[in-house]
Amino acid sequence: MHTIKLAIVYQVVFHYRIPFYERIFSDPDFTSILFHGNDNPYNKSKNYDATFKFQHKKLNTIFIPYGKEDSGIRKVMPLFPNLLFRLFAFRPDVILCEGTSALPNALISFIYCRLFRKPFIWWSLGRIKKERKYSKTSSKLESLITYLECNASAIFTYSTTGKNYFVGKGVDPEKVFVGVNVIDTNKRLSEIKMVIKNCRKDKNIFQILFVGAILKEKHLEILIDAFNMLCHKYSKKVNLVIVGDGSYLANIKEYAQKTESENILFTGKIIEGVSRYFLESDVFVLPGLGGLAISDAMVHGLPVITSTADGTEIDLVTTETGFLLDNMTVENLFNKLELLFLNPRLKEKLSSNSKKIITTLYSFDNYYNIFKDSAKYVLKS
Repeated sequence: MHTIKLAIVYQVVFHYRIPFYERIFSDPDFTSILFHGNDNPYNKSKNYDATFKFQHKKLNTIFIPYGKEDSGIRKVMPLFPNLLFRLFAFRPDVILCEGTSALPNALISFIYCRLFRKPFIWWSLGRIKKERKYSKTSSKLESLITYLECNASAIFTYSTTGKNYFVGKGVDPEKVFVGVNVIDTNKRLSEIKMVIKNCRKDKNIFQILFVGAILKEKHLEILIDAFNMLCHKYSKKVNLVIVGDGSYLANIKEYAQKTESENILFTGKIIEGVSRYFLESDVFVLPGLGGLAISDAMVHGLPVITSTADGTEIDLVTTETGFLLDNMTVENLFNKLELLFLNPRLKEKLSSNSKKIITTLYSFDNYYNIFKDSAKYVLKS
């Protein structure tokens, strides 16, 4: 395979995407560049503050409003006005582009590919929420999104859930590549080896862990209520650790105070050193939307309890690795937490399976190789 000039278009440089970009940049089969924008002042989309080991270019960004979230936060789409010029200058063989959340840039990238007859890969999770009724403006956007999805050279999606969504929209299944969205499992395993010697887990305490952005749609109230039930029933031999920061952090702290919750630790945002909290815990719970933290929990050998997340839960969370709840309620979550609390052997079995599955079937190497397959496919086509 000749060296492929690959342009990646993404709204900002999220820290969890860096290993993927570094892997591409170090791959001799690619000459790559990432085009990204400025921090989004309206939501959590910020560029990670670091020196990157891959070629990138920050582009001026215009934020186009198109509505508001249920929480009142303004919804905007980033537009890179000089993206087309940058693509002309780089002349990529293939463009890998973020999907719906950066629609204007996807449209520009698609137009470039049509002009120069180059392949266009749509990178998206699909849709995980139930279908909504669209306004006239939103309906037009939906029509444009469908057009881009169906006319992309290939789709690189996060999960089997994503594939089912795209195939349901009429996309040829052969064009849909499922790279189950996971953290860099290789890097995390190396970090675990360095940290595990200094971890001192209290075997008399059952510790529940949440890691992620603290947002309303995470439904952390459900986790706190289920934790309180377990804590009260078993003489408070239970801890809850909540790792993360976000727009809903003050609200959830206030909720914990109102419910007179004890034994809850709010650590704030932790990226480097988060392995310690995984290794000292017994179970990971994701009560609302999210995703990557599931694979992080599994590589640390934790059972996972979750419901609808980002679609990857369908692939990762089975009866062998944890509990996938059709309906995440306080009672349902409490029942599963109590089951693990009372059955150490079951917990250990799920823990062992979690680590085995994420480091074999759904490793970061597997994720990257499937992306590479999509690039080979579009060039061959």
